[in-house]
This record gives sequence, structure tokens and C-alpha cells, in this order.
Amino acid sequence: MKKQLAFVILLALASAARGASFSPKAKAAVLSGTWSFSVVMLNRTKMREYNIAYVFTLKQQGRKLVGACTGPDGEKKVTGTVTGNKVTFAHDVIGDGGRIMNASYTGTIESPAKMTGVIEHVGDPDGKRPGKWTATKK
Repeated sequence: MKKQLAFVILLALASAARGASFSPKAKAAVLSGTWSFSVVMLNRTKMREYNIAYVFTLKQQGRKLVGACTGPDGEKKVTGTVTGNKVTFAHDVIGDGGRIMNASYTGTIESPAKMTGVIEHVGDPDGKRPGKWTATKK
């Protein structure tokens, strides 16, 4: 009986330790740091793709994501959320003619050093601009 009880206790401890290392909070904590982003957008008016490079500096506070991104139109504030291995965040962009749009990112945390997803420029009078992105941690 003592051996069975000891086995059950060891099994419970092993399960608890394994669960702690794979918890959403532990997985999500990998986002704090500097990331290189490669974004491919579709310009619907000219029907061609174009590439944009950004550097994001992110800080995760629980599920909340804050930081800044630096790209072709300077530094912009970033805000978002993390749930498990899913991430959403946004920042403003300056489009043609100086109009301000919102770049909205949705993605998956592939590993502690890689994220991928889709982006959409919201507020563009020419319609939504879809795109894809890949990010690697520096």
C-alpha cells in the first residue's frame, strides 16, 4: 500500500511539473525582446506585392503586450494580447497621401524565436490590404 501511495504521489508531482513547463503563461513569456519582422503586403490598386522590414521591441506583461516598432515611417506604439501560442497586436501606419491606417497583426508563436501570421491594414480607403508576416527574435 505504501508503494502504491508513493507511486501516486510521484506521478502527481511529475504531472504538475510537466504542466508548469508547458503552461500558456510560460509559453507566452518568450515574446519580450527585440524582433525582426518581414512583412509582405498586397497593393490592390497596383496588384503587386511589396516587402516591408520592421524592428519590434516588445514587452509582455501577463497577457498584455506593449512596445514599439520601427519601420519606414518611424517609430510607432504597439499594443496587443497573447493567449497561449496566439498573438494579436497593432500599430498605426502612414499610407499614401499621409492618411493614417491601423496595421492589425494576428499570428502564432511557432517557437521562442519565431512567429508567423497575417496582417491587415484597416482604414485604407482603397479597401483592406492583406499580407503575411514572419518574425525572428534577435
